[in-house]
Amino acid sequence: MIFTGPPGIGKSTVVRKVVAENGLPWRPWRPSAAELINVIRKHHTRGNVLVFDDYDEVWSNREQLSIFKIALDTQAERILSRDVRGPNRIKPFRVDCGMVFISNKNFDDPGDFSPAIWSSMIPAIKQRCAIMSLSFERRDVVDYTMWLAIDGGMLKNIRFKGGEKGDLMLSRQKAYEVLEFVDEHLDRLPDLTPRTLEKLALVRLHPAYAENWRAVAEREVAVRAR
Repeated sequence: MIFTGPPGIGKSTVVRKVVAENGLPWRPWRPSAAELINVIRKHHTRGNVLVFDDYDEVWSNREQLSIFKIALDTQAERILSRDVRGPNRIKPFRVDCGMVFISNKNFDDPGDFSPAIWSSMIPAIKQRCAIMSLSFERRDVVDYTMWLAIDGGMLKNIRFKGGEKGDLMLSRQKAYEVLEFVDEHLDRLPDLTPRTLEKLALVRLHPAYAENWRAVAEREVAVRAR
């Protein structure tokens, strides 16, 4: 399965909850090409589910996609028998585990992929996977983010690690300043998700930005508004 949607909208949270409700351990994987085949081999039996989160670099790596094409094949025996990087032979094994990819990519948009990957790899991957998209109306995302910040206690739990006197936390006044900044710039924030709010709060907390945090936050808004 491929679980897609905009960054910071809660894809990992949803998958984590489903995994927990099914009594499975939550361990997101981000293996390199060299590690990938061994990760699959270690967890290849039925009942295991490999979750690949924060792993969008895989969609530009032909080597890794070649492994996944075999491992996800619904027609063949799903037998991995060698390391596709070279001549290093391994004992063949059947892939019976489930796999979930959490991705920010839009699998209906060729612009999210290189032309070579889009034409040669993505159609085969899409044939082998169910694709679910998590999306909400912008107003709902904004409302949820603001509720999380104010009533859910999100801002008071944000920490800047590495301060001279230990971790830094938002004071009530600084949290108010962040929310005031968000309110002033809401029309320029197309993706006011919890992750965006956290980034702005960390800008306010950063000791290096104590005097000019609003200017730094303005730059962050400008990047997201493009």
